[in-house]
Amino acid sequence: LSRLMSRDQSYVMTTMRGTPGYLAPEWLLEASITEKSDVYSFGVVLLEVISGRKCFSRVSETEKFYLPSFCLELVQQGRDMDVVDPRISSQADEGEVVRVIRIAFLCLQENASARPSMGSVVQMLEGSSTVDSKVPVEGLFFASKGELRLDLNSGLSSSTATF
Repeated sequence: LSRLMSRDQSYVMTTMRGTPGYLAPEWLLEASITEKSDVYSFGVVLLEVISGRKCFSRVSETEKFYLPSFCLELVQQGRDMDVVDPRISSQADEGEVVRVIRIAFLCLQENASARPSMGSVVQMLEGSSTVDSKVPVEGLFFASKGELRLDLNSGLSSSTATF
């Protein structure tokens, strides 16, 4: 794509685009992308892989399911293994589950500079780098700022954050 445009051409975006639930806070709130925006999205994907659940869905007309909040609630209750997809839970190693959940929560930090680099995430997943056993709740975007409302009727996000 960069070869199709000359250096003096620029791109102006007039609408925010992205998949609800995966967008980093800096993109939702400031429409700016950092090198760690994808790290946030990867944290959501990690939770999806381990839980076998979609990130965001409508449970009823008035109730919505948001996977990171659901996982955080279970972890805070000491029920880490309940995050795991029931189809694989009997084969899952509890230590690995706890580690992957902690890595996901590190990726979901509101402040982009508090998120690990993708290189660090890979090292933590490989086990060549340690992961703090404490759940980093304080800086989580979905936990620290109240309700995140996303328009689920649209394929694109017309998101607003409510504080």
